Amino acid sequence: MLVLLFLFLCCHSPLAKSGIQIRPEPAWIESVVVNPARFPASADISNGFYYQLMDRQVNLVNQTSYLHLIRHIVNESGVQDASEVSVSFSPQFQHLIFHKLGIIRNGKFISQLQISKIELADEETNVSAYEYNGIRRAYVILKDVQKGDLIDVSYSLVGVNPVFANRYSESFYFYTSVANYYLSILTSPETHLYIKTVNGAAPPSELTVGAYKKYQWTNPEVKPGLAESGTPSWYTRDAYISVSEFSDWKEVAAWGLGIFCNYQLPLPAALLLRMDSWRKQAGDEPDVFANLALRFVQDQIRYLGMEIGANTHQPHAPAEVYNQRFGDCKDKSLLLATILNHENITAYVALANTEERGHLCDVMPSPYAFNHAIVAVKRGIGYIFLDPTLSMQRGELVNAYIPAYGWALVLKQDENKLTPIDAGVQNYSEVEEEIDAHFHGSSSLKVVSNYKGGAANDVRYTLSTNSQKDITESYLSYYQKLFDGVVV
Repeated sequence: MLVLLFLFLCCHSPLAKSGIQIRPEPAWIESVVVNPARFPASADISNGFYYQLMDRQVNLVNQTSYLHLIRHIVNESGVQDASEVSVSFSPQFQHLIFHKLGIIRNGKFISQLQISKIELADEETNVSAYEYNGIRRAYVILKDVQKGDLIDVSYSLVGVNPVFANRYSESFYFYTSVANYYLSILTSPETHLYIKTVNGAAPPSELTVGAYKKYQWTNPEVKPGLAESGTPSWYTRDAYISVSEFSDWKEVAAWGLGIFCNYQLPLPAALLLRMDSWRKQAGDEPDVFANLALRFVQDQIRYLGMEIGANTHQPHAPAEVYNQRFGDCKDKSLLLATILNHENITAYVALANTEERGHLCDVMPSPYAFNHAIVAVKRGIGYIFLDPTLSMQRGELVNAYIPAYGWALVLKQDENKLTPIDAGVQNYSEVEEEIDAHFHGSSSLKVVSNYKGGAANDVRYTLSTNSQKDITESYLSYYQKLFDGVVV
């Protein structure tokens, strides 16, 4: 009777319908033995707790990622910082299964896993950047957590983003704050994983387990990374591995070209009519037409990303983006590239990384290597790179400012390498101050500021988003510190 009641709760509760269930651990999981004698150095413990166990097991055949964590609370700050269990997932293609959740105290496990105690919240962390991801967060607030407790939780995430066509890519970090670390990846025998080890990370053991091929790490030796403040976002000294089913950039480019539909997408009648007016303005100058199209996509298609489900990486159709007048970087880039190709101006979407930048060439080939999309217009043996997400740009096409993105993967047929991006003028400014001083009567101060490149974009944006009154008061406040009694 208890079993029937449990099944009823799982199948009919609101959480079950939201993609959350409670079930036993899957049969394919390998049981991991925890060595309580292993513990991190006290210098590596932060926030009042450490992980006695971090057990990650990925089954690519079943599209399941399993995680078992045991947190050891060592002081009162750990009670504050580690007493909530939180799991984020994408309900569009994933469901979450909790297996175990509770506290180990004096060797006894006290379960706190109840479907009614699991709360759900939307996790739109990038709303301020006009990006919506549809991610949900399931969390449980544990009760009666005390110093010395062990918080024991295991769960599985089932399902993968269909945009990757069942090809796997992920990175795993090995931290010195973990006492017992276990990682395994199960694949079919015919699947090959390409693995890159960084900062001294250990390579895996390769085993055959039944019908699976297994890549396994058990308590790999980890050298402590030296923490430094002010380091760039791409830099880390922590040991980590990158795993990918993509062997090289050619395979990634072929994947990207597929989700961008080889630029073979229709344009709406209203846009075709607008393009006809650009064609008349441009005459026989394709660069003028391209510039008119660029300014339209930059300034008339506002930036807003609906990056939900497959649209984390797959763009929306150009017709949809044009009609709704908004899109994210990949939407705007595909729209611009499609417009230009319609006019026989060869253009491609190019994928870049605004954090890795010049270090992109060092990472493992994978769709996850990128976080930004721009446009590459063919010019001779090279490209003019354009960023449709920048607004308030002016000037000729050949002088269009492009930030220092470092490298890009141009999505074209048979592309097999990254292409360097020659950055534009970053922050050029020239200020000329002319003072006409008089001993009697008033004196005058004339200031002329000249900006180029990225600095010019920034100033144009400031002028368009602030009132003349606010700008005047800002400059006046600055010069009042230098000249007593100055007025506009």
